[in-house]
Amino acid sequence: MSMSAIRAVGRLALRAVPPLRPLVYGWRARQEAARLDPAPGTPAPVLVYQMGKVGSASVTRALEAAAQPALHVHTLAAGEIARVGALHRSASGRFGTGYTWYVGRAVGERLRARGAATPLAVITLVRDPIAREVSALFQSPALHAPGLVDARGRFDVARVLAYLEASLQSADACRYVFEWFAREIQPVLGIDVLAAPFDREHGYAILESARARLLVLRTEDLDRNLAPALRELIGLELPPAPPHANLRSEGEGGEAYREVLQRLRVPRGAAEHIYAHPFVRHFYTDSMVAGFLARWCGA
Repeated sequence: MSMSAIRAVGRLALRAVPPLRPLVYGWRARQEAARLDPAPGTPAPVLVYQMGKVGSASVTRALEAAAQPALHVHTLAAGEIARVGALHRSASGRFGTGYTWYVGRAVGERLRARGAATPLAVITLVRDPIAREVSALFQSPALHAPGLVDARGRFDVARVLAYLEASLQSADACRYVFEWFAREIQPVLGIDVLAAPFDREHGYAILESARARLLVLRTEDLDRNLAPALRELIGLELPPAPPHANLRSEGEGGEAYREVLQRLRVPRGAAEHIYAHPFVRHFYTDSMVAGFLARWCGA
């Protein structure tokens, strides 16, 4: 039996017997986390560590295409691991936590055990918060509200639009985005991203601490800035045209996603409140914010 066939059988077994997931995912995740301390002569992986739905899969794919090992995680801080795990179990059942969560738990434990060893190369990304909220809903609708998809997994566009329009007008709209660096990067890597300089015209920055050399990059600039930023971070030369990955518009629910992007309108007052947040103003120019407002509020 080929390796791909073995993997396919394994995936079927995990779907058929959910109690196997914590054992299998936990074991696999520990093997991945062990790569943080490679054998002599073996390159250390780059840690792609960012909030969900900001383009991390494209970055990871580009690194792998250049033969650069990478580890991809969304959550490492111990408190956030516990909170996110509970959220996923509440939404999807006792065995509903995805593999990425197990990798984050294992990598976080490894980082705490290794202390201030050789600083890691880390990449994190930021994205237009409203665009990220839309993409995140389509990635994990159960984490947002019941009834957004039917029994066959088809999205109810009217319900999705109603949910987004209400949530984006709430007092804590985009709270996950605005708090992520303080909840994750600062306690784990010892870097206060929002207190560090960021050249909004340049589009990326490299920040340093005893634990990491951190590349902060805007998703909107991946095509333009990923190659020079990786060259500056780790001396890596990317092959031409780094591949995009996990494009929401081309995945499951892509037609509904495209329709929501076309139809969603956010009241200008609510959108201006979101885009006035210090997080947005730290990373985006006035002209970029004006473009976001035009996109979501209309002319």
